[in-house]
Amino acid sequence: DGSTPATTVSLAGGEWYFHVKARSGAGLWSGVVTRRVRVDAGTPSISGLACSPHASESAWYASTDPTFTWSASSGASPVTGFSWALDHATGTVPDTSVDGTQPTRSYSAVADGVWYFHVRAVDGAGRWGGAAHRCIRIDTSQPWMTSLTSTSHPSETEWCAGAEVRGANFNSYNPGTGI
Repeated sequence: DGSTPATTVSLAGGEWYFHVKARSGAGLWSGVVTRRVRVDAGTPSISGLACSPHASESAWYASTDPTFTWSASSGASPVTGFSWALDHATGTVPDTSVDGTQPTRSYSAVADGVWYFHVRAVDGAGRWGGAAHRCIRIDTSQPWMTSLTSTSHPSETEWCAGAEVRGANFNSYNPGTGI
């Protein structure tokens, strides 16, 4: 009669196959029709986000050419792309436009300051995962030494009897890192 009964089935992640055949009112059977269904129940995630040569998030580096690398995993469907951003905010979530398909991103001539790299992944089912974040600190400015003094040898023009120099003090300034 041309009716198409509908059935709802909840499936776990993976590949599933439906095999269906019809029976007529006279008891005759059709051939089997098979339909594959691919279910991805997980969302992609980023792990191992690192930056070269900026090995430590709390240290300052003179390099202005950071390269970020990471690993990605997903549920049943593979990771198909990444979206990323580099800015001064700690919690930026990149948009849902694919910027690349490889788990690496390099920049050149990044200005001095504290920067945050943000990355997220999308899987073959079109689902975006949460963002991972990595801080880098760039300082290419040279520090200035403004003074150097000693309590045991207070004058540079006079000879002192003591061989031991005590109370050495210095003043320096670095506009980038604030040494």
